[in-house]
Amino acid sequence: MRQRLGLAAALLTEPRLLVLDEPANGLDPAGKKHVHGVLDRLAAAGTTVVLSSHRMDDLEALCAEVTILATGRVVFTGPPAKLSAENSELAYRLRTSDPAAARRVLAQTRGITEEKAARGDAEVLVIRARVPALDELVRRLVQDGVAVRELAPVVSPLEAAFLALTEQGGGR
Repeated sequence: MRQRLGLAAALLTEPRLLVLDEPANGLDPAGKKHVHGVLDRLAAAGTTVVLSSHRMDDLEALCAEVTILATGRVVFTGPPAKLSAENSELAYRLRTSDPAAARRVLAQTRGITEEKAARGDAEVLVIRARVPALDELVRRLVQDGVAVRELAPVVSPLEAAFLALTEQGGGR
Protein backbone atom coordinates (compact mmCIF):
# COMPACT_ATOMS: atom_id res chain seq x y z
CA MET A 1 0.00 0.00 0.00
CA ARG A 2 2.92 2.38 0.64
CA GLN A 3 4.05 2.01 -2.96
CA ARG A 4 0.56 2.83 -4.24
CA LEU A 5 0.18 5.75 -1.80
CA GLY A 6 3.55 7.14 -2.84
CA LEU A 7 2.61 6.97 -6.49
CA ALA A 8 -0.79 8.55 -5.83
CA ALA A 9 0.83 11.40 -3.87
CA ALA A 10 3.32 12.01 -6.69
CA LEU A 11 0.49 12.22 -9.21
CA LEU A 12 -1.58 14.81 -7.29
CA THR A 13 0.30 17.69 -8.93
CA GLU A 14 0.04 16.22 -12.45
CA PRO A 15 3.82 16.30 -12.98
CA ARG A 16 5.46 16.54 -16.39
CA LEU A 17 8.45 14.62 -14.98
CA LEU A 18 8.05 11.70 -12.59
CA VAL A 19 11.11 10.04 -11.04
CA LEU A 20 10.41 6.71 -9.34
CA ASP A 21 12.62 4.29 -7.45
CA GLU A 22 11.48 0.64 -7.65
CA PRO A 23 7.80 1.49 -8.22
CA ALA A 24 6.63 -2.14 -8.24
CA ASN A 25 8.79 -3.36 -5.36
CA GLY A 26 6.79 -5.38 -2.84
CA LEU A 27 3.60 -5.40 -4.89
CA ASP A 28 1.56 -8.49 -5.59
CA PRO A 29 1.02 -9.39 -9.28
CA ALA A 30 -2.28 -7.46 -9.46
CA GLY A 31 -0.72 -4.38 -7.86
CA LYS A 32 2.26 -4.57 -10.19
CA LYS A 33 -0.03 -4.79 -13.21
CA HIS A 34 -2.00 -1.79 -11.96
CA VAL A 35 1.14 0.33 -11.40
CA HIS A 36 2.47 -0.63 -14.83
CA GLY A 37 -0.86 0.43 -16.36
CA VAL A 38 -0.75 3.79 -14.60
CA LEU A 39 2.83 4.41 -15.74
CA ASP A 40 2.01 3.39 -19.32
CA ARG A 41 -0.94 5.81 -19.38
CA LEU A 42 1.17 8.63 -17.95
CA ALA A 43 3.89 8.12 -20.55
CA ALA A 44 1.30 7.93 -23.34
CA ALA A 45 -0.15 11.24 -22.13
CA GLY A 46 3.26 12.92 -22.37
CA THR A 47 4.65 12.63 -18.84
CA THR A 48 8.34 11.76 -18.76
CA VAL A 49 8.77 8.82 -16.39
CA VAL A 50 12.26 7.99 -15.10
CA LEU A 51 12.61 4.68 -13.28
CA SER A 52 15.41 3.45 -11.11
CA SER A 53 15.14 -0.31 -10.83
CA HIS A 54 17.11 -3.50 -10.56
CA ARG A 55 14.09 -5.49 -11.80
CA MET A 56 14.74 -6.26 -15.45
CA ASP A 57 11.17 -7.45 -16.02
CA ASP A 58 9.87 -4.00 -15.03
CA LEU A 59 12.36 -2.27 -17.30
CA GLU A 60 11.51 -4.56 -20.23
CA ALA A 61 7.79 -3.93 -19.74
CA LEU A 62 7.94 -0.17 -19.21
CA CYS A 63 11.01 1.46 -20.72
CA ALA A 64 11.71 2.74 -24.20
CA GLU A 65 15.29 3.62 -23.19
CA VAL A 66 17.57 2.19 -20.50
CA THR A 67 20.82 3.46 -19.04
CA ILE A 68 23.06 1.08 -17.15
CA LEU A 69 25.64 2.25 -14.66
CA ALA A 70 28.60 0.22 -13.42
CA THR A 71 30.92 1.60 -10.76
CA GLY A 72 29.43 5.06 -11.27
CA ARG A 73 29.93 5.15 -15.05
CA VAL A 74 27.45 4.82 -17.90
CA VAL A 75 28.19 1.55 -19.70
CA PHE A 76 25.12 1.48 -21.92
CA THR A 77 22.30 3.75 -22.99
CA GLY A 78 19.68 2.94 -25.61
CA PRO A 79 16.55 0.90 -26.24
CA PRO A 80 16.21 -2.43 -24.40
CA ALA A 81 16.08 -4.29 -27.74
CA LYS A 82 19.54 -2.96 -28.62
CA LEU A 83 20.89 -4.10 -25.27
CA SER A 84 19.45 -7.57 -25.55
CA ALA A 85 20.35 -8.01 -29.21
CA GLU A 86 20.02 -11.40 -30.83
CA ASN A 87 23.76 -11.82 -31.25
CA SER A 88 24.36 -12.78 -27.64
CA GLU A 89 24.48 -16.41 -26.58
CA LEU A 90 22.03 -17.21 -23.80
CA ALA A 91 20.90 -20.23 -21.82
CA TYR A 92 17.36 -21.45 -22.60
CA ARG A 93 14.98 -23.97 -21.05
CA LEU A 94 13.67 -26.42 -23.63
CA ARG A 95 10.74 -28.71 -22.89
CA THR A 96 9.58 -31.06 -25.66
CA SER A 97 7.28 -34.00 -26.20
CA ASP A 98 10.30 -36.31 -26.53
CA PRO A 99 13.49 -35.27 -24.66
CA ALA A 100 15.53 -38.18 -26.06
CA ALA A 101 14.70 -37.26 -29.66
CA ALA A 102 15.35 -33.60 -28.84
CA ARG A 103 18.83 -34.51 -27.58
CA ARG A 104 19.56 -36.30 -30.86
CA VAL A 105 18.48 -33.22 -32.83
CA LEU A 106 20.54 -31.00 -30.52
CA ALA A 107 23.64 -33.04 -31.23
CA GLN A 108 23.14 -32.47 -34.97
CA THR A 109 22.50 -28.71 -34.76
CA ARG A 110 25.48 -26.38 -35.01
CA GLY A 111 25.82 -23.58 -32.48
CA ILE A 112 23.89 -25.32 -29.68
CA THR A 113 25.35 -26.82 -26.55
CA GLU A 114 23.49 -28.65 -23.82
CA GLU A 115 24.08 -27.67 -20.23
CA LYS A 116 23.21 -29.55 -17.08
CA ALA A 117 19.49 -29.29 -16.30
CA ALA A 118 18.55 -27.64 -13.03
CA ARG A 119 17.36 -29.91 -10.23
CA GLY A 120 17.83 -33.03 -12.34
CA ASP A 121 14.56 -32.57 -14.25
CA ALA A 122 14.94 -35.03 -17.14
CA GLU A 123 12.01 -33.45 -18.98
CA VAL A 124 13.72 -30.05 -19.25
CA LEU A 125 16.84 -29.53 -21.33
CA VAL A 126 19.00 -26.48 -20.72
CA ILE A 127 20.78 -25.32 -23.85
CA ARG A 128 23.05 -22.42 -24.77
CA ALA A 129 22.77 -20.79 -28.17
CA ARG A 130 22.33 -17.64 -30.22
CA VAL A 131 18.95 -16.88 -31.78
CA PRO A 132 19.78 -18.07 -35.33
CA ALA A 133 20.82 -21.49 -33.96
CA LEU A 134 17.59 -21.65 -31.94
CA ASP A 135 15.59 -20.97 -35.09
CA GLU A 136 17.34 -23.87 -36.81
CA LEU A 137 16.80 -26.13 -33.79
CA VAL A 138 13.06 -25.44 -33.67
CA ARG A 139 12.76 -26.03 -37.42
CA ARG A 140 14.54 -29.39 -37.07
CA LEU A 141 12.55 -30.46 -34.03
CA VAL A 142 9.25 -29.78 -35.80
CA GLN A 143 10.51 -31.49 -38.95
CA ASP A 144 11.31 -34.58 -36.84
CA GLY A 145 7.85 -34.54 -35.24
CA VAL A 146 9.03 -33.34 -31.81
CA ALA A 147 6.63 -30.82 -30.28
CA VAL A 148 8.21 -27.80 -28.59
CA ARG A 149 6.27 -27.16 -25.37
CA GLU A 150 8.53 -24.48 -23.94
CA LEU A 151 11.52 -22.52 -25.14
CA ALA A 152 12.36 -19.66 -22.80
CA PRO A 153 15.49 -17.88 -21.63
CA VAL A 154 16.72 -19.01 -18.23
CA VAL A 155 17.60 -15.36 -17.58
CA SER A 156 15.94 -12.59 -19.58
CA PRO A 157 18.07 -11.22 -22.43
CA LEU A 158 18.06 -7.79 -20.79
CA GLU A 159 19.26 -9.24 -17.48
CA ALA A 160 21.97 -11.27 -19.22
CA ALA A 161 23.21 -8.16 -21.03
CA PHE A 162 23.13 -6.18 -17.78
CA LEU A 163 25.19 -8.85 -16.02
CA ALA A 164 27.70 -9.01 -18.88
CA LEU A 165 28.17 -5.24 -18.84
CA THR A 166 28.43 -4.83 -15.09
CA GLU A 167 30.59 -7.91 -14.45
CA GLN A 168 33.15 -6.63 -16.97
CA GLY A 169 33.62 -3.58 -14.79
CA GLY A 170 31.90 -1.30 -17.27
CA GLY A 171 34.03 -2.03 -20.28
CA ARG A 172 32.00 -0.83 -23.23
